[in-house]
Amino acid sequence: IGNTGVGKTQLINQFVKQQFNEQSQQTIGVSCVTKSVVYENKHRKVCMWDTAGQEKFRSITQQYFMGTHVCVLVFDLQNQQSLTDCDFWVKSFRNVMIKAPIVLVGNKCDNAPLV
Repeated sequence: IGNTGVGKTQLINQFVKQQFNEQSQQTIGVSCVTKSVVYENKHRKVCMWDTAGQEKFRSITQQYFMGTHVCVLVFDLQNQQSLTDCDFWVKSFRNVMIKAPIVLVGNKCDNAPLV
């Protein structure tokens, strides 16, 4: 989760396909991407929900928090507002999932960080 344009989709693409797409478009609503991984010598299927960060989709995004095992909260190192808004995202997630861990990721580190 995180604001629009922070690079959530690109992080998922890197993890799943080892690809960076410079022509990536904003996510509309929510999409699910899966990847098979080996964890503790067992094959597991990881489902990652790629959520839209735009304000008009936030109520839809929150519906997908239920049952989440871990939340990856992404902000843009070039955008102070995206870091400030992490407070909103944490509160929104905690309203649904009290105990699931939240991992905070500062993205776009290939640019000079301003945050």
